[in-house]
Parts: sequence; structure tokens; C-alpha cells
Amino acid sequence: MAEEQRKALQQLYIEQQMVAQNIENGQDRLEVTQLYLSNYEKGLEVLNQLNRQDTESELFFNIGGGLFIEARITQPVKIISDLGSGTRVEVNREQAIENAKEVIQRLQEQRDSLQENLERLNARAVQLNARMQELAETIQSQEGQPSV
Repeated sequence: MAEEQRKALQQLYIEQQMVAQNIENGQDRLEVTQLYLSNYEKGLEVLNQLNRQDTESELFFNIGGGLFIEARITQPVKIISDLGSGTRVEVNREQAIENAKEVIQRLQEQRDSLQENLERLNARAVQLNARMQELAETIQSQEGQPSV
């Protein structure tokens, strides 16, 4: 009986390790998705700001690393949109705004899906830990009893 419980405990431990790895991977993916989402939201914010500005206006553009460039926009802006796989195309502001909104929507859906999956994995981890604790206590109590 105790041998079967030890094998069950080993199986639970293996599953626990796999769940823990999946949680870590999911958290990494969630973090990357959130970074992309933030980046697109900032881009959309700049595009919306450009729509509200005169053709002769000064703006600060984030160039990364906490650095900003002050720029004067003196003519209509050419916007280049990355379609993926290194393909880029020139689009107008309205098209760029619509594209950014679509990407943001997909990223939000991906983020929500990842969060739901992480919640399920965390719940499974709690179940596994409780079952492992229960089995370990059972094994200990059986080993502590004298053989008849």
C-alpha cells in the first residue's frame, strides 16, 4: 500500500514540476504580450495626438530607453506600417490608427487568454500541492505504525 502511495506521490511531483514550468512560461509570454500591448498603445496615442495637432506643431517622441526627441512637424506625416516578415507599407493616419486598434484588440485578447490559463494552472498547482501533502502525511503515518 505504501509503495503505491509513493508512486502516486512521484507522479504528482512530476506533474507539479510540469505545471510549475508551464506557469513560468505563461508568465513570460504574458510579460512579452504586455510589452507589445504597451508599445502599440503608445503608438496609437501618438497617432491620435498627431490628428489633434496643427501641421506646424512640436511633439516629443519616445525613442526608447527613457529618451525623447523634440520634433517639429511641418508637413503631413508619412506613416510606415510593419505588416510582418519585414514587409512595410506606407499608410495614411486613419489607416495607421485602425491598424493599431486592431493589433491592440488582438493583444488584449491574447493577454486575457494567457491570464485565464495562468489562473487555471495556479489552481491546479494548489490542488497538486494539497494532494501531495495529504499523501506524504498518509505515508508517514503508515510508516510510523508498527507492523502486525
